[in-house]
Amino acid sequence: MKTTQILASFAISAAVVLGEDNPYTQYPSVVKTASINGFADKIYDKVPVCAQECLKQSTGNTPCPYWDTGCLCVMPQFGGPIAQCIANHCQGLNVVSATSIAKQHCSAAGVWDPYWMIPSAGIVLLESAASKTVEVTANAAARTTLQTRARQTAVKAAIVTAPAVTAAPRA
Repeated sequence: MKTTQILASFAISAAVVLGEDNPYTQYPSVVKTASINGFADKIYDKVPVCAQECLKQSTGNTPCPYWDTGCLCVMPQFGGPIAQCIANHCQGLNVVSATSIAKQHCSAAGVWDPYWMIPSAGIVLLESAASKTVEVTANAAARTTLQTRARQTAVKAAIVTAPAVTAAPRA
């Protein structure tokens, strides 16, 4: 009789765990295959070209199956080299875009905030790379403005110093 009660109690507990109160029932099913890895496959074509090769990181330094997106998202030893590679190969909005896509992808896999777990050194590198284009763009804009003004001044000078052209009398 005790065995029956234990089994009944276990069945009720299992039903509760498998019910709607179980947060794990909300996560998407995991495809158990990948051509690159579970992190890269769905986002490879969405990230900027400068970040694509960075996603081809080996999963060998993690306990994760190579196809498990959620597991790979929470492994700093996996995300760190990707972040470093993106910081080395991309700048400005490309960095922002690549990291945003990665975070959205990890969030969709059921990973909690901050979604894509990378070491603090990787975060610093990404922030630095994201700010580089802003500075370069500001410098480029200033150069372009100066070049435009110089051209305008040269054109005005050419117009002022150009000899007057008169039409030949018609016969």
